[in-house]
Amino acid sequence: MSLGGRIRLLRARRGLSLQKLADLVGCTKTHIWDLERGHTSNPTLSTAINLSRELGCSLSYLAGVHEVLPDYDPAVINVAALMDAALRSRGMP
Repeated sequence: MSLGGRIRLLRARRGLSLQKLADLVGCTKTHIWDLERGHTSNPTLSTAINLSRELGCSLSYLAGVHEVLPDYDPAVINVAALMDAALRSRGMP
């Protein structure tokens, strides 16, 4: 599966719109769209890290190094992402 396919799959599993994912990641909706469609396939490291964090996967899965995605319940991923955002807003890494 391509990088774009993995992003699209994970975004759908989390129930995120293109705009919501873009807002969470800190990029534009167009950039997410281009990544999903394969129009661009080389996000910056910062974008890739933020995508993996918001989509609840490892960088190695996102990059295609590992093809097996752990079978986490999407609700658990959503809670973990919310907790991560809350901690980051308080200056915690």
